[in-house]
Amino acid sequence: MAPERKPGKVYLIGSGPGDPNLLTVKARTLLDEADVVAYDSLISPALLASLSARSLNIPVGYRGYGSSKLSYGIHPTVIEMARKGKTVVRLKSGDPFIFGRGSQECSALNEEGILFEVVPGISSGLGAAISAGFPLTHRDFSSNVVFASGHDLRGGSPCNSNWSSIAQTNGTVVIYMAASKVKENCNRLIEFGKGEDTPAIFVASATCGDEEVVQGTLKDLGDLCKAIHPKKPAIIIIGEVVRTRELFNWRKDLPLNQKQFLVLRQRNSESEMAKILKSLGATVVEAPKFRSKIINPLPSISKEGNYIIGQKESFTFFLQHLMRSGKDIRELLNARFFVMDEKTRCELNSFGIKEAALLKGHCHKAIVESDLPRDLIIVTRKEGRKSLQADLEGLGHKVTRLEVYEREDIYLDIEAPRFDGVFCGSSSSIDSLTKSSWFERCQNAPFFTIGKKTHDRALMNNLKCFMSDEDTLDSMVTLILRKVRGV
Repeated sequence: MAPERKPGKVYLIGSGPGDPNLLTVKARTLLDEADVVAYDSLISPALLASLSARSLNIPVGYRGYGSSKLSYGIHPTVIEMARKGKTVVRLKSGDPFIFGRGSQECSALNEEGILFEVVPGISSGLGAAISAGFPLTHRDFSSNVVFASGHDLRGGSPCNSNWSSIAQTNGTVVIYMAASKVKENCNRLIEFGKGEDTPAIFVASATCGDEEVVQGTLKDLGDLCKAIHPKKPAIIIIGEVVRTRELFNWRKDLPLNQKQFLVLRQRNSESEMAKILKSLGATVVEAPKFRSKIINPLPSISKEGNYIIGQKESFTFFLQHLMRSGKDIRELLNARFFVMDEKTRCELNSFGIKEAALLKGHCHKAIVESDLPRDLIIVTRKEGRKSLQADLEGLGHKVTRLEVYEREDIYLDIEAPRFDGVFCGSSSSIDSLTKSSWFERCQNAPFFTIGKKTHDRALMNNLKCFMSDEDTLDSMVTLILRKVRGV
């Protein structure tokens, strides 16, 4: 008789090799909707930084596959949260069913009568090979692949692999969990008959900004990668396919390959700068997360005002205030709207406001140098756009603030990654970062700023900063390439 099912549900999700962009669409959706995310210690910092601010994110993983010290099938916190009716994501590195203890965790959930679902991920072995620039199979070199675990050589439980058969294969051998015993695992294959000159490669932190790749042979690979930190998740791949890396290493042509950037964003959606940096090969972390709520009581909204709307979120809450007061957008037909980016203008257009004027540029200069009416209303969040207000008033404008929502900036409680550069487009984003636990990890990285006010704020915090020649993303990208890679 099957055990009675409890109300909650657990999703065992494979996170892939590390890059957040390699999550499946289903995995991303479930992560964004989860009440609880229980994650492994091998999950990359960049992926952790992409978790939702609304979920309870807790570390439940451990290092050391097969350890005899582990006394449970799945972490007790996962069981506890599911029993409370929560939707829980158990986030696992790579794929849950390839050396991920997924079967043990599913068995434990079955015993507890808790519903579960398994969502596959790109296995780390596959991701490591592709990221390093070679295939696992090739018609001239390898028609089969063997996945094996090297955990037993570091004191784990006995391994069931037939190493004699593995050593004799003419195909590709992928060894997981061998980072701390590279030389010993290579020597084992040699002892069982594998040629010591067989090409071999070591890939640590595959697909991430701190990825490291060491290429050699079975004989010398252990010595070549001694300098790499043994705590980094790593894969060893052995076989003739490794030689094809000279032909297929696509990442070498990306100017920001193996570089990691922090983009200080202004909204929860992906920024244009993040998209550009990713297209150039960088790993991008966007922070902070934002938790917003409408401000009460309702502000007074003028039917004929001249509104400056800095971003889409401000307009969203502006509309909510209209509806709560029993009005709709048609009552603002005589109002004029000025927006600071194309996304906001498209949002206004979707509500029938077709004449919103787009102020070109990415800083206050774009506004203060525009031909604006004397009387202006800035639609903003609580305490937002104070410096813009001061600039406009200094130019003789009469400015009214319309604060429609308040926002909490959230830097997730994780160990921040190391960054090769930080992009910031507003002085308030620098203020938010300096108050967070992340600041210590990135304050020595170069800061790339748009606009003089943002640049001055960075200098006030003794940051190494560079300002683009023009207030455009193209100018900023040129600056980043010049400073980071000398392009």
